[in-house]
Amino acid sequence: MSVYQVSKLIHRLYADEVLRKRFREDPALIIDTVDVTEEEKKVLLEKDYVALYGMGVHPMLVAHIVSVNGDYEKFLKEDVPRLKNLRNPYQDYYLEEEETS
Repeated sequence: MSVYQVSKLIHRLYADEVLRKRFREDPALIIDTVDVTEEEKKVLLEKDYVALYGMGVHPMLVAHIVSVNGDYEKFLKEDVPRLKNLRNPYQDYYLEEEETS
């Protein structure tokens, strides 16, 4: 899995207005320019934010791709409740810090 490449793509999409516009027109074309697995490509194309979070994409970058796709309402209503018990390395880091305090 190339979570780094997925994360880097999401950051670029969020930061680069021209790339973001091209992505909205043809997401598969843009995704094919980066080294991601077929599973990661599918997750990005299907806008599966829960899977991105579960793969270890930083929560802020998940929020960025939600913004790029204009899916805030869907994300808040459908996806956020599904994140509750899902593990993510970034969330786990903070949970471990609390447990040792």
